[in-house]
Amino acid sequence: MIIRKLTQTRPNTGVEFYSPTDEELTALNSYMQRDIEIVTSEDSLTKTITIALTEDDHVALSDSSFFNQAKDNREKYCNDNNIIYSIEETVE
Repeated sequence: MIIRKLTQTRPNTGVEFYSPTDEELTALNSYMQRDIEIVTSEDSLTKTITIALTEDDHVALSDSSFFNQAKDNREKYCNDNNIIYSIEETVE
């Protein structure tokens, strides 16, 4: 199982965090091995989204043009809005 954590830190609370579209979330649900976990820091400046995937599903997502476009959209949004983000993956 691969645990993927996307952490976003925004410059202030006036900037919205990046959020996947409903279409992206619906498509992602079929790959997830457990419920998505979302944690926001006490000061509301950092948000961490954690998902769990099988290794095969991780590869399928990486090869998907749909999810690669979603990744590009996230990167653009974060860059345009001065949001620092990181992705951490661990194997369970």
